[in-house]
Amino acid sequence: MAGDRRVTNGNGVNERFENNDGEQSDSNLRDFISQEFQNQRVSSQTDSNNVSDERATQFLQRAINESQRMAAETSRSQRRRQQLYEELGKERFEQWTREHLEETIRDAVRKADEDAMSVER
Repeated sequence: MAGDRRVTNGNGVNERFENNDGEQSDSNLRDFISQEFQNQRVSSQTDSNNVSDERATQFLQRAINESQRMAAETSRSQRRRQQLYEELGKERFEQWTREHLEETIRDAVRKADEDAMSVER
């Protein structure tokens, strides 16, 4: 993992490593899921609502598969965005970002004004 860099979504839960080629490894998420699975197995041994090992293993596998699917989709989306960025240029993307920000702020101000007027009535 030399040359890898840590990438996080801000809350630390979806931490992963991204190498220089943009490939992602969701091993940290897989480790988190596995650890939580083991913790729940230990705590459920004292509960009367035990889930069968087979069902729990199936659930764990589905969670890991979904995590991998989401990571692959994120990579595809980032690649497509980068291709568009290279094709259309930095200036156009900055213009679209400014336009979006202006629209978002305008809509938020209008909504706040409407809310304030409805409270006054």
